[in-house]
Amino acid sequence: TIIVFAHHSVMMDGIEGLLVRAGISFIRVDGTASATERSSSFDIFVDGNTRVALLSIGSCSSGLNFASMCSTVVFAELAWSPGIHLQVILLFSLYILLLMCS
Repeated sequence: TIIVFAHHSVMMDGIEGLLVRAGISFIRVDGTASATERSSSFDIFVDGNTRVALLSIGSCSSGLNFASMCSTVVFAELAWSPGIHLQVILLFSLYILLLMCS
C-alpha cells in the first residue's frame, strides 16, 4: 500500500483523477472531510480494501499510525513548513527502527 501526501487541493484533485483513470482503489482525506468521513475512510484503508491513501499533509500529518501498513510514502508536493514533513518522516522512521530492534 502507498500513502501519498499533498498540500494543495488542486494537486489532490489531479492525483485523484490519475488514480480513477488507472482503476486504483484509494481513499482521500483532506480538510473538507468531516470527522465521520475521516474515520470511515481510515477504517477502509486499515481493513486493506484500498491500495492508496491520498492524504492532505495539513490535515493528516500527525496522529495517524499507518506506518505498519504501507510500503511507500510519497510527498507529491511540499508544504511551506518543513516541520510538517518531519513529523511524517519521524513517524515512519521510528516504526522502521522498532522493526529492526525487535
